[in-house]
Order: sequence, then structure tokens, then C-alpha cells
Amino acid sequence: MTHPNEQPAADLPLARPVASPAAGEEPVVWEPVNQPLVMAREVPFLSPLLMSKREAWIDLVLLLSIMIGAFGAVIVLLDSGGWQPPIETQIAVQAFGFGALALAATHWRLRAHGQNPAVIGLGRDRALPALGWGMLALLGCYVMNVVLVTGYVAIRGGAGMDHLMTEKTEVMSLVAQTPTLVVFPLTLFVGLYEEIVFRGLFLSRLKVILGGNAWPVVVSSLVFGFFHLGQGPIGAMQATVIGALFGVVAVYRRTIWSCIVAHAALDAVAFFLAPLLQYYLSNFNQNMPQ
Repeated sequence: MTHPNEQPAADLPLARPVASPAAGEEPVVWEPVNQPLVMAREVPFLSPLLMSKREAWIDLVLLLSIMIGAFGAVIVLLDSGGWQPPIETQIAVQAFGFGALALAATHWRLRAHGQNPAVIGLGRDRALPALGWGMLALLGCYVMNVVLVTGYVAIRGGAGMDHLMTEKTEVMSLVAQTPTLVVFPLTLFVGLYEEIVFRGLFLSRLKVILGGNAWPVVVSSLVFGFFHLGQGPIGAMQATVIGALFGVVAVYRRTIWSCIVAHAALDAVAFFLAPLLQYYLSNFNQNMPQ
């Protein structure tokens, strides 16, 4: 099956004769036509790509290896005492450095296949639909988080509530220490690079490997949750659920711009409300019956 923007291989003029042969002359000399082939780089997000499963696997393995390697190197460096900056500096450096590395790796793999950003969901989109769907996705994040937290506490009872409050207090305490001047660009950048990597590159490659849309969304959201284990098990579960929601939006809209809007807004609200949430969570923990 040929994509509408593609020409069948048989119809592409790959070469042309320099001149018609005359009687007794040498055979026709052919020279290449200076016309680029229409390749996968013009295929929109989540449409069939002109790449093999092996190539898609290589992209995912390389990207995961780079990200896990960088994450592990930071942990080893911190544990060894070789790098002990203030916590707010750690958060900023890790987020910007890790994100820049992930984006560079994504750009590298796109160039390796001659693909443009539209292949990973960064094609043209209209502003109002992108913002509207982004706000709907943001609302969906809060609804799903309430359901998840309520279910967790209902299953685990008092121990679940204690675990939840302790974990969130620790996370918000770290976030609250980040300077305001760092918070705004950080929230925008994290939302941008995580969606490009986990919804953009991962979904496009997983669709080549697994086919369909459901399994690529499930697997990419699980990987997204894995990379949020640093926020604790509850934080990782929340990231997995949010990743699944963003994956559904990306599949439905055939773009990741709404996901970027929702992700950046979600992080911005969390960062800017962190001091207030830290205060209330700390008081709640102190007043909980022992």
C-alpha cells in the first residue's frame, strides 16, 4: 500500500538517456536524474513508515541505553560524593542535561533515517485545537490521579495514606527548593522533551514493531512510568497513567502538541503550588494519628 504522498517505485524516473543512439553508435549512456525520492520523512505521525522492525528496535535500544546510562552515571556520581551541589542545582542540571541529551539522541535517529519532526508528531497544528485538547488532557490527568490515589488508599487503608503523604511531602519539599527563575523554563522544557521522546519517537517506533495503536500506547506509558521511579512507586504509577492518557490523545489527534501543552501545564501547576502543598502535607503528616 502506497502513502498518498509517495510515488510507486516503478513510476519514479531514476535515470534518463543522454541522447538517442544512432545507427552504428555506442549504446545509450544513462545518467541519474537529479530528483529526490519521496521517502518516509514526508509521512505524517503514526502513518506507516518506510523502515523495518529492526531499524525501529535499534532506535529504541540506542535511546534507552543513552538515557539509562546518563541516569545511572548521575546516581553513581551523587552516591560517590564526587558531585554534591545544592539540591535545586541538582534538579535543574539533571532536568536540562538529561533532556538535552534525550533530544540530541532523538534528532540523531531522525537524521539517520532522513525523517523530519512531523514523523514524531511535531508537524503543523492549529493553535486553538492544540490548546483546547491540551486543557482537556490536563483535566483528565487530575481526574485519573484522583481515581488512582483513591483506589490506592482504599486498597491499602491507613498504611496507604501514610505512604502517599510521606512520598508526596518528600517530592514537594525538593521541588519547593527550586528557584522560581528556574521553575518556568524547567516546566516548559521537561514537558517538551518528555513528550517528544516518549509520545513522539517511542510511539512511532513501537507502532512499526507492534502494529496497531493500543500496544504502542501501553508500552510507551510503562517506559514513561519506569523513568519516574525516582518520584516513588506512587509517582511512577501516576506517570504511567498520565502517559497512557497522553498516548491516547496523540493517537487520536495524530500530533503531540496537545500533549506538550498538557504536560507543561501539569508540571507548572505542580511546581508553582509546591510550597503550598508542602506546607499542607507537612501539617497533615504531623496531625496524623500515630
